[in-house]
Amino acid sequence: MILPYRPRNFVLKKVRYLYIFIHDLNCLFAEHFNINVDNPKAQIDMIRTYNWIIHQETDLNYHFFAEKVGEDYETFLGRPLNRLCYYKDIETPYDIRSIHVCAVGNFNVHRPPLRMYHQLVYRCIVPLIQIYRIPIDNVILHRHVQKDGITCPGNFFKEQQFKAILFNYNVR
Repeated sequence: MILPYRPRNFVLKKVRYLYIFIHDLNCLFAEHFNINVDNPKAQIDMIRTYNWIIHQETDLNYHFFAEKVGEDYETFLGRPLNRLCYYKDIETPYDIRSIHVCAVGNFNVHRPPLRMYHQLVYRCIVPLIQIYRIPIDNVILHRHVQKDGITCPGNFFKEQQFKAILFNYNVR
């Protein structure tokens, strides 16, 4: 699917980032488990296509993706950082001051491996924290601020393990 370079329906972001939210695909595609399985090839195009078919949106509602491709994890840019990601279940001040990162998978179905946590933190979260001077306590799981009862990024996503890895990389 080819996206326009200047989509007119995205809100331009002009405020300072204060938060980073961690998601899995469960918050957008809970009923579509076939897009949550790790594959040897990147799934971003397939996820964009599903998003268009299901939600009629031309781009994904995440700024970054951490996805298993083959044997290891890669980080992909989703929506440009100067464009707002919108979640109707996230309230102000979080909604307009947040970077949204998706760990590709459904962590209500399977447990993310340790390598995924390390890749997510090292290649995505820590650089964003350092560039935008975001406090480490402002890296938040979606389930902690939403009001619809979803368990994003899933019950098997271990927050304590993720935060320990984040702290370890951030203090270096």
